[in-house]
Amino acid sequence: MKKNKKKIFGLIGAIFTVLFLSGFVFTSTYVQIFCSNDLIYEKKVEKNDHLEIMYEHSLYKVKQKERFIINKNKFILNEMVFGNYLALDYYDHNSKGKYFKDSKGNYHLIGMNYSMEKIEFMNANFSDHIVKLADETINLGKKASKGKIIVITIENKPIFLHFIKGR
Repeated sequence: MKKNKKKIFGLIGAIFTVLFLSGFVFTSTYVQIFCSNDLIYEKKVEKNDHLEIMYEHSLYKVKQKERFIINKNKFILNEMVFGNYLALDYYDHNSKGKYFKDSKGNYHLIGMNYSMEKIEFMNANFSDHIVKLADETINLGKKASKGKIIVITIENKPIFLHFIKGR
């Protein structure tokens, strides 16, 4: 009887150890959006998915877009789109990449490959920030108060926690 209990506890311990250690090796990546430290949005993503932030440029009042590639633990800013040349020139495009003008008159700044662990900005009073992530569009003007700090992060969660929590 004691041998059976030892085997059962040993088996349970081995299963727990495998699940626990696999959580450190096998993870799912999530993008999380916080407003004033409150989680307002979360989505599971894959490596090389794109995140876009669209808004109105505060000085030139033209549409602007920032496009990021999602890495395992970082955002890579690889393109910005500006509604006119003045908005592009404001960012000193000569030092960060190359630009071109599209057929609609927008200026695309490409090749920057600027890496960051989080994206942080103020939710503007004059323009809603729109976040596009994979197939979803999030209007931060409807989810977060104006003038509050928005922080977008990447979190890698152990896979076994998804099964426990039902995700």
